[in-house]
Amino acid sequence: MTEFREAIIDYEKKGKAITLLHTNVPQEFQGKGVGKILAKYAFDYALENSLEEAIQEIAYTSEEGRLLIARAALALKKGDVDNAIDILNEVKPGQPYYFQAHSKMAHIYLKEKRDRAKFTACFKEIVSNHPMADAHTMMGDAYMSIHEPMQAVDSYEMALKGNPKDMQLLRKLGTALVKMHDYDRAIQHYENSCQMLNNEEMNFEYLELLIKLKKYDKVDATISSELNQLRNKEKDVASLRRRIRLLLTQAKGRELKDPNAGNTALILAEAKDLQMSIVKRTEIDSRGDLQEERQRLASILCSLAKAKSSKEPGVAASLYSEALIHSPRDADILLSLAKLYAHMNNPERCEQTCAVLLNTDPNNESAAVMMADLAFRKVDFETAQRHLSQILSVKPTSWEALAQLIEVQWRRGKLAEAEQALDTAKESLENLEDPGYNYCAGLCSLYSGKVNAALRQLNVARRSPLWGRSAARRMALLCLSQHAPDALAEHSDTRLLALKTAEKLLSEVEPAEKRSLQALLQLANKQKSQAERVLQELLPLAAEDGNQDDPYLILAIANAYNITKQPTRAKNILKRTIASIPWTPEKADGLERCWLEVAEGQVNSSRLDAAKELLTKILNHNNSCATAYQYLGYIAEKEQNYKSAAHNYDNAWTHSGKTDLAVGYKLAHAYLKLKKYPECIIVSRHILKVHPEYPKIRKEIMDKAKANLRT
Repeated sequence: MTEFREAIIDYEKKGKAITLLHTNVPQEFQGKGVGKILAKYAFDYALENSLEEAIQEIAYTSEEGRLLIARAALALKKGDVDNAIDILNEVKPGQPYYFQAHSKMAHIYLKEKRDRAKFTACFKEIVSNHPMADAHTMMGDAYMSIHEPMQAVDSYEMALKGNPKDMQLLRKLGTALVKMHDYDRAIQHYENSCQMLNNEEMNFEYLELLIKLKKYDKVDATISSELNQLRNKEKDVASLRRRIRLLLTQAKGRELKDPNAGNTALILAEAKDLQMSIVKRTEIDSRGDLQEERQRLASILCSLAKAKSSKEPGVAASLYSEALIHSPRDADILLSLAKLYAHMNNPERCEQTCAVLLNTDPNNESAAVMMADLAFRKVDFETAQRHLSQILSVKPTSWEALAQLIEVQWRRGKLAEAEQALDTAKESLENLEDPGYNYCAGLCSLYSGKVNAALRQLNVARRSPLWGRSAARRMALLCLSQHAPDALAEHSDTRLLALKTAEKLLSEVEPAEKRSLQALLQLANKQKSQAERVLQELLPLAAEDGNQDDPYLILAIANAYNITKQPTRAKNILKRTIASIPWTPEKADGLERCWLEVAEGQVNSSRLDAAKELLTKILNHNNSCATAYQYLGYIAEKEQNYKSAAHNYDNAWTHSGKTDLAVGYKLAHAYLKLKKYPECIIVSRHILKVHPEYPKIRKEIMDKAKANLRT
């Protein structure tokens, strides 16, 4: 039989006041929220009874509407939505609080019942009963809240008839016109409003609209005209602030029109000088917020530094340092300065700046990624992995950090550990179509030898502005790769489709990388006429300073030389990549391809010691390079060192995702020579499962291993 326990709340009532004294809850129920439930019940009871008393006292008075709204709120709190609506309907047109009651009822229909028609009907009723400017404005706001800007425009225009110079109404109408994409009307509206009122906020909203519509010349002309007005040349603080704001907007328009034009520095320099004078005045007069003015100055200094970073990086670094004086330890400024030092190839200063940033903000994602990148450039993969794992332990879905971790772990030969981090990120994810996740998953699939999965996942990431170019480049290289897995090379039709796909993808690649990759595409069919054309186009480019370190450009020229039967020239130009071009993450893939070409030539010409040395260098930079292991296995096999051959072929087999069946055959053969018959049979069965008619494997390898195993 169920045993009941009693919980009690003591209270004291004096007149209309109810005082809750204390609760008495059985010991076994203490700490389980029972007292809280009692107190809430008592409060609701008191509220209901107080309301009933109040209703009796103020019925038929002007305050009855306010009390009905309170009763509706109480009903809503209890989940009785229909009762709340019925109570609010008791407030009739002409009564006080009619506006408030029916607008609350409209929002109940929208939020609780998801009934947009009833929501708008409530406001239409308000307007029909009180056709005043306020009612039309309320109606317009209601339409905007349900994303119906066209009807909102009609309501705001009706409201403006009663008050054509209402600034808030004019701005609301402008916003609604922009939302409905009627940009011509929006521009005309802002121009008329600016002429009528000459309001500063309205003027800047107009300029921002022009920038949004990419009418940069009109922005520039309008601001130049404004800057020449006498009122914008005054020396009072308000005029200086207005002039600074105009200058910054003009700089923004010019930057967006042509980021490489470099015509914003003078404008930003003037804005900086004006803001410095405001800071000095604020320091002297002790009027205004000095820290806020310093923050504005720091922001302008950063904009000027960004404008100067490409042509005058030293000056830009000084400007960022000056910004840090006014806004010490600002994470965004420190990060920009660190990125600039990285661009200037000054890793020491970059690392120092990142250390300061991480001391200020230990979980700063960008700084941790940059520290990892610095370690990556030093080929210190363990330090890079440590920095990236730290940030991913705090934020598993930091896609930039995860993408770099996958790259680092792959180069360490520990891709499985990166796959665990990817699984952790996946568990934290609601939408598996996230471009960042798919880019990282595509990298894992690519490095695991799962070509179709990699292409599918990278294609999802390709739609993203952030990941699109990188994903397109990865996909294009996968299609073009001479070392592509069998999935792309097995049939000529599949190969042709891959090349057509690559051609389409190259249109989305960064312009600086496109030329050399397009040349590799032209050479894919190994036609002599195409190779001669490529040489004619690329040889002058290769002599230019900016292109001498492009490994893919050198690879394309070498391939063209080989197609035109000039192997010595091909060999000589590829050798440049070994000693002359420093290894960086950006050039890593291209350099690896070039080094493998050189190693292949050395193996074919029996220069085995030189090949071993170069292949070891490749593995120091990428411990997952299956092709390097394959060549080392081949060299060991030639030297009849089957133990070393088996070790290298096993690495090649593992790091290719067990998709390269030729490597599997060589591994099985090495196991047979070493009398490792069970291992030989396992590899042979894997090959036959994928390709049941694979030549020689059954008769010459697996059957012999089985026979030897029996004896």
